[in-house]
Amino acid sequence: MDFIYLAMLFLGAGIAGLVYYRYAPTAVDLRERLPNRVTPAGIVLAVAIGSAAWFLFSSVSGVVLVGRIFLFIFSLLFFESIFLLAMRWISRNTFATVVAILSTLGMFWWYQAKPSFVLLNFIIIISTLGAVTLLTRLGYLRTKILFAISILWTIYDILLVRFILPDVTRETATPHPTFLYPAVTTGRVSLGSGDFMFLSLFTLVIARDVGPRAALVHVVAQVTGLLVTGLLLPERGFTVPFLVVMTPIFIVCYVLMRNSGKK
Repeated sequence: MDFIYLAMLFLGAGIAGLVYYRYAPTAVDLRERLPNRVTPAGIVLAVAIGSAAWFLFSSVSGVVLVGRIFLFIFSLLFFESIFLLAMRWISRNTFATVVAILSTLGMFWWYQAKPSFVLLNFIIIISTLGAVTLLTRLGYLRTKILFAISILWTIYDILLVRFILPDVTRETATPHPTFLYPAVTTGRVSLGSGDFMFLSLFTLVIARDVGPRAALVHVVAQVTGLLVTGLLLPERGFTVPFLVVMTPIFIVCYVLMRNSGKK
């Protein structure tokens, strides 16, 4: 059942990415609201980021430092997701920035006070939405570049799962939520944050180039691929570079839907 729950989260993340993309500001709004100059919102954000970095990194080293670096990265990504969504309803960037900062501080304070896999899963999934949407909306992510990145990352994923993770991680009787291994976890199975990021990337590129219905079909295809993979492997043996499955599914879906003109 743990694997079924993981597949449900994967499906939910894909749908959440499409919903978020629909309600995020348009490319025109983003270019108008994010000018290349110093603004009050930018000053507030710079002060907040600098203060957080000093607080997190000033007195730690070793493994604790690495853990805080990952936590800091995800807090920035979480902030970006909340900020872009807040821009939809808040006309002033300064107010949207404050709302996003307070939301991020509240969420990560909650996680530090009462860490749980539920909160970790939520943070990871929400953190993937903003950056991916921004890249897709502003056209920074060309489809051909994504093809190349996904193939190269698949190779990296194979090397990571097969040769690196077995040497630096070990299974424990009572797993604990941690940003040292940022993964969405249900019971004793997990899927890395990178897989969720690429799910959003793949889905939004198809939504942009083909249409939302095609993107939804792609999400269902990816979830089906995850379920089939889970059936072929025991839950406790689910250690697989899943991009090996995801990347071919994306390429096939993209080519077929693009050529068919499905909207």
